[in-house]
Amino acid sequence: VMALGLIAVSFVQVARHFRDPSPVSVIVPIQIKTPAEDFVVYAKAMNDAPGAFYAAVQDGDSRQIASAVHHLNNAPYLDQKAHELRETIRNLLLETAAITAPGAATNNAEDLKQKKSELIQRYAVWAKDYNEWLKTGAKKYGGLIKVEPEKTQ
Repeated sequence: VMALGLIAVSFVQVARHFRDPSPVSVIVPIQIKTPAEDFVVYAKAMNDAPGAFYAAVQDGDSRQIASAVHHLNNAPYLDQKAHELRETIRNLLLETAAITAPGAATNNAEDLKQKKSELIQRYAVWAKDYNEWLKTGAKKYGGLIKVEPEKTQ
């Protein structure tokens, strides 16, 4: 008798609340990043850096360095070699800013010329290493796709 009473009360409660709005479920969008998306962000930051470096060393314009360093700092971690390359160019940019910024303390024109020459040499080594990494390590991120020219008959 008690079991039948419980069932009857349950049906009454369902009938009373049948027209109530359904509970709201919160849907949280999950953003899944793919390695290719991370590579695009990384490559954009790495491609902006040489322009900032060149403008500072050749033209004495260090205004782009802060933006380039900011993008490098926010670039995602891909692998150890990519991280080392990012840190190398970031340090080159910071050193370049230190000697080319308005009011930078340089002893004389010859000292500045020598420091710029050393930075350019270090940049050349970095560029070689970066291009090598693009040809080998970057492939796993889908970042470098070899395009074959169409064959004509």
